[in-house]
Amino acid sequence: MNFSNASFQQFIYNVCKIDIYNSKYDIFGNSKANRLRAFWQIESDKTVGILINEMLAYWRTNRKINAIEINYKTSAPTFRSGLNNNFKKMKMFFDSNVWQIVTLPFEFPDEPLIADFFKINQAIKDKKIEPFLSETIFTIEAIRKIERKEVFSSTSLKCNSEEKETESGEIVQNFTFGPDEKDAISLTDKPILKKYFDEAIKLGFRIVRFPRIGGLVNPEVETIIKKVE
Repeated sequence: MNFSNASFQQFIYNVCKIDIYNSKYDIFGNSKANRLRAFWQIESDKTVGILINEMLAYWRTNRKINAIEINYKTSAPTFRSGLNNNFKKMKMFFDSNVWQIVTLPFEFPDEPLIADFFKINQAIKDKKIEPFLSETIFTIEAIRKIERKEVFSSTSLKCNSEEKETESGEIVQNFTFGPDEKDAISLTDKPILKKYFDEAIKLGFRIVRFPRIGGLVNPEVETIIKKVE
């Protein structure tokens, strides 16, 4: 399947509400295949069965859906004859390695499948494809690999506590955990990523939230998400 690490994580979370990148799933290694192997061993038969059914449905959809076939050499969608008038609107989740090409295809003249990307771009404009992106593209994946160790080691979970007395005289203490604003990821110092982000939103991309305790956030992305929630 044509999952990136982020979309693989997002897919399994959406289906099972489980983070496949939890350390307990790396017992056989860190690859997607090895994490899936660990998932099959650790989780219940019911949970594994649900995930397998959804993965098969995903594979069948990508293989058989009208006007699209899967190019097995590149794992990229290839449009055979364009989207015909009877084509129903399709929701499509774009990985971090293709969304920029889909957004501004004319900026990638050397892309071997550029004709297909132009067709996908036009299909989005024609409202035949509803495009989605994971917010992780603009948070975790926005941090260069060489910088991630320093960033993650310096971030911390923010905890707020509030104590109040109820009408019956009981003392109640509430705790709220979440990301610290000082650790927020900003697109301000990433002009190229911001350019493609702005153009993707104009084109019609929607951002899918990936909730996690204490996870890094991006204020610009949060603003866009809240507008459509």
